[in-house]
Amino acid sequence: MIDNRREMGDWQTPLEFATLCCRIISDTYGFMPAHIIEPTCGIGNFIEAARNVFVDTPVLGIEINEAYIDYLNQRFSEDDLVEIYQANYLQETRPMETTAAHSTLVLGNPPWVTNSTLSSLGSGNLPEKRNFKGLRGIDAMTGESNFDICEWIILHALNTFSGDDDMLAMLCKTSVARNVCIELAKAGAKTACTMLSFDSKKIFDISAAACLLICDFRAEELRICQGDIAEPDVTTDLVFTGKGLREVLPDEIASFHGSSVLTWRQGVKHDCGRVMELQRTSAGFINKLGESVCIEDDFIYPYVKSSKSRHLVIKDDDVTMAVPMTQHIIGEDTSHLEADAPLFWQYLQKHSDLFDARKSSIYRNAPRFAMFGVGDYSYAKYKVAVSGFYKEPVFAIAYGKKPIMFDDTCYFLPFNNVGDARVCMLLLNSPSVKRYYSTIAFLDSKRPYSKKVLSQLDFAAALNSVGINGLNDTAEVLGLPFRISNEEFQQFSVLVSTSLF
Repeated sequence: MIDNRREMGDWQTPLEFATLCCRIISDTYGFMPAHIIEPTCGIGNFIEAARNVFVDTPVLGIEINEAYIDYLNQRFSEDDLVEIYQANYLQETRPMETTAAHSTLVLGNPPWVTNSTLSSLGSGNLPEKRNFKGLRGIDAMTGESNFDICEWIILHALNTFSGDDDMLAMLCKTSVARNVCIELAKAGAKTACTMLSFDSKKIFDISAAACLLICDFRAEELRICQGDIAEPDVTTDLVFTGKGLREVLPDEIASFHGSSVLTWRQGVKHDCGRVMELQRTSAGFINKLGESVCIEDDFIYPYVKSSKSRHLVIKDDDVTMAVPMTQHIIGEDTSHLEADAPLFWQYLQKHSDLFDARKSSIYRNAPRFAMFGVGDYSYAKYKVAVSGFYKEPVFAIAYGKKPIMFDDTCYFLPFNNVGDARVCMLLLNSPSVKRYYSTIAFLDSKRPYSKKVLSQLDFAAALNSVGINGLNDTAEVLGLPFRISNEEFQQFSVLVSTSLF
């Protein structure tokens, strides 16, 4: 049975909080709309809040869920300025006609649910399936094209605005709000966008960074800022870089912003943890099904997940997990394993049903038992790696008799010699570089340090700023047993100044 609340992304806004949002629109922004639309009004708390604050303004409440319509009609039966309309906001023209009027406020709390969640629930409550941001290739396949229905509704609303005296104010996840701001920036919109954060655990009892997104079309140019709903008139400006949003950088680290000449790689993706994640014991390897695993040693590699990636130095002897690698490059035919690694092939065949049941579309039309995040870089002897999940990044150096593999929640840079790996690891852990990353990353994101964020460091500028003394000071502070020589420093300097790795 479908979890209806989860399917609909149905988090009803408390009346008191909805009223606070309306007061901010009225008092902080001085906006008095002539028309109000609530596209997903639920039980109607935002409608009541709007009627209490904007007493003479008519409200059109739209709700797709038939179960709420009778309640809404009864709740507002004596209010001539409230009209309840059962419809899918994304498919009806009536709201667009109202939005085309002057001084319109689109207000509310759209569903907090993604299209992939709806699909996994077997829901029919899906908008038209298409890669609406135009993402290509692996990004579109592995989740970058996954989007919140909330984001779809907000962008749809913004596309219907025609006047320069309109406003949108909606509650959403902060990640959704940032995506909306980026789309507006790309479109060159003359809109003042403000993201006012609030405690979603307290308001909705859910754990997600959230905000009240206000898009004010009275602005004469694009402006994007963030703040807190408790102090809506105190905000910090953000800049759009062409790739994303970030805070304005302090002068001393402004030169660090650029494009990395070193290519960050994501760890291996297999989506079959019960079979592919092995635990090393004194008696050998055991999988998550509790089975002893005996396969050719040449195909088993040390394996580190995010939770174990936060040691500064990771050696293969200290790693207790392992992963059997089916490929060296993406798309490689795996059938050769039948002859080259018969024990491994037998193991894969035994659990083929689990591999075949993997849901991600990336495995569609791929070789059987395929993995992703594999290439020559996966087998580099030295790596500098970081988990994408933690607010405080730890950049680890990893090496051993065998290449160490990381899971797909981690990112790494591959190196062929220890000197380059050491310089890189110390540079990334230096106070100024970590300050830079913490400034451009959004620490309330599920994965603050994504490949996109990590790739925005100009290594040459950062190395020039930190210098060899700064690297060795970092080594001393971190209690590391090695120091950087002038030769190693110069070698890395040439690498990051001239080449793409």
